[in-house]
Amino acid sequence: MPHYFNMKNKYLYHGSNKKIKGRLIPSLPEDLAESQHNKIKAIYASNDKRVAITMALIKPNNISASLYFKPPHAKVYRGWPKRKHIYIYTLPKQKFRENPKGSHQWVSRKAIKPVKIEEIEVKKWLYL
Repeated sequence: MPHYFNMKNKYLYHGSNKKIKGRLIPSLPEDLAESQHNKIKAIYASNDKRVAITMALIKPNNISASLYFKPPHAKVYRGWPKRKHIYIYTLPKQKFRENPKGSHQWVSRKAIKPVKIEEIEVKKWLYL
């Protein structure tokens, strides 16, 4: 099993196009999905690092894309990532709950300090 996808891992991953200092703060998602699971004011994370990377790549407001999970990738309809870097935050899994059960998505309603912050070059991940 690849290192970036491990259900028994004690960490989760959150992707962002912004470098955040200190704790991550719960917020409402910016996507337009109508799922009840995407309407919680929370920090959203995944047990699959590739999902977090893909989310960070398509996050800018000038990009319209669809996200697919098996395998994680995005189909871009409008725009293109223009940033040079994105950030992946490694977070303690015990602070989250899976929402919905059996999915890639985990949420926490409390502010969380990352265990690790990675700066990733966008050009190395555009194949997703």
